[in-house]
Amino acid sequence: MHMMLATTSLQRTRSLCRSKKKRSLTKTRSQVVMAKTPELLSIGTSPWSLKARWALKHHGISYRTTPYQPVLGELWLRWRLGKWRGRVSVPVLFLSNGSAIDDSYSIVCWADDHGAHQGATKLVPQEHSEAVARFNQLSDTILFFGRQQLLQLCVESAEARKPFLPPFLPSWTTDWLVRTVCGRVLAKYSAESSRSSKQQVVQALEEVRAALQNQGGSTATASGSAAGGRGSTGSQELLGRYLVGGAFSHADIAVAAALQFVKPVGPPYNKSKSGVQPPVCAELAA
Repeated sequence: MHMMLATTSLQRTRSLCRSKKKRSLTKTRSQVVMAKTPELLSIGTSPWSLKARWALKHHGISYRTTPYQPVLGELWLRWRLGKWRGRVSVPVLFLSNGSAIDDSYSIVCWADDHGAHQGATKLVPQEHSEAVARFNQLSDTILFFGRQQLLQLCVESAEARKPFLPPFLPSWTTDWLVRTVCGRVLAKYSAESSRSSKQQVVQALEEVRAALQNQGGSTATASGSAAGGRGSTGSQELLGRYLVGGAFSHADIAVAAALQFVKPVGPPYNKSKSGVQPPVCAELAA
């Protein structure tokens, strides 16, 4: 009897050990995979983070996302980057070798060199690198102005802050926090905001429009006839599908992200339930 109990106990112990070992191996493998997978530290609604994510997805690069909280997460970000002076911002792509890429355009270029999809289109082709960089600059011009308008609106208007308040906490506790964070971020990027204006945004949009018309090879009227032809209404369509070289590139991604501030096609910058218009859209309409 004692022998049977001892044997049963031994079998159970071995079974438990095997089970724990299996779970340990599974956990270790998972940790190894996570360690090898690039980590993108980003803000979900940030257009610069969107640029980086779209580039990584275009090239089929596996990555994991870690949400970043502006102001509140800055000390943690500085610690991870080892950067205690100067400004830090996201997106940041942390690589398995311990290095970090802390600029959306640099992340795009890195993705071009490390794409998982063989034969995928380069987002910054060498022969058009200057043109792509130019459209990325135009995108930033629009986004700098849009960010400044949005943050200023959130600092001044409780109604504008409502969509950003966590629904599970009392509004009187979080409204002050959101207003404070917006004010801090507004001050942080004041230099960029001072270099962008409504007039510069309009000029940037006109340059984008001209590029689309040029890439199309010709301009058509709304009635479908050639420009200046019979039945012309004077309303021109943009025939160009891509901005640079007749092919998809980061220029298209950058401008698409910026246009969400101007005339959004969906989240995250669509008109909110509170009735607050997208910042650039409201300013241009004024």
